[in-house]
Amino acid sequence: MTRASAGKAAPERRLSPSGLSYEIHGSGPACLVLHGGPGMSCGLWPALRELSASARLVLYDHRGHGRSTGTVPRETPLEVLADDAARLIRELRLGPVGILGHSNGGFIGLHLALRHPRLVANLVLVDTAASAKFRPVSRETARRRATPAILRALRSLWDKPIADAAAFRRLWRTVQPLYFHRPTPERIDLVTDSLRFDVEARSRILRAFDRYDLRPELSRIGAPTMVVVGRHDWITPPPFAEELALAIADARLEVFERSGHYPFVEEPRRFARLVGEFLVTGR
Repeated sequence: MTRASAGKAAPERRLSPSGLSYEIHGSGPACLVLHGGPGMSCGLWPALRELSASARLVLYDHRGHGRSTGTVPRETPLEVLADDAARLIRELRLGPVGILGHSNGGFIGLHLALRHPRLVANLVLVDTAASAKFRPVSRETARRRATPAILRALRSLWDKPIADAAAFRRLWRTVQPLYFHRPTPERIDLVTDSLRFDVEARSRILRAFDRYDLRPELSRIGAPTMVVVGRHDWITPPPFAEELALAIADARLEVFERSGHYPFVEEPRRFARLVGEFLVTGR
């Protein structure tokens, strides 16, 4: 198994009976954090530190990522990852629990809310989408916004199989300025250092994006829902957040005007305040 490094090990790392590596931070209502990617891990924990003042954050690595065991199946990987999350909730006796899903973690969170509604107390969807329709839109946005070097790296990520995690890491670092409203070396390091994944697992999840479309099912979600998006997110831009907020009953939309794809990195205080209040009150 070829993996990219995630940097220093997180404190109090544990392994669930089903083989998922997780850690718990903070106090308050429990919130299961579903990381983005595919390719990332719960190494983005430092960006969520302020949120842990109002919620007990359970961060874990999806199978095929970080320190978790297990392989990602060729068929229905997003559904299987959602079932993994449900199993972890039961194993840790958390449910019903708050769910915070970022990017690809939002796809998994939506599947979880639909497949295991009794386990979801409330749902926070961060810079994500309900279907793969974001892909052609984001490619066109990149052509307009990206520098030539970033665009070349994106084309390599889009159009070529990446068999080497180290090569992926280099390309990932190159494209990261596009993901931020105000990129800094520290922010890019934080995101890049969270990479830790099995190459085949990432490929299988990406292939599943081609058939990803939960739009017809969104009206079945009954959990209180907050949809968060950075105004300058190029890959899952605000129209996709608006679509989610309109389709899920009584969903609340929060736009972060000074953020790209990572509002919890660029506007951590506002993110912690709004999301923390929502996890406590459901409103």
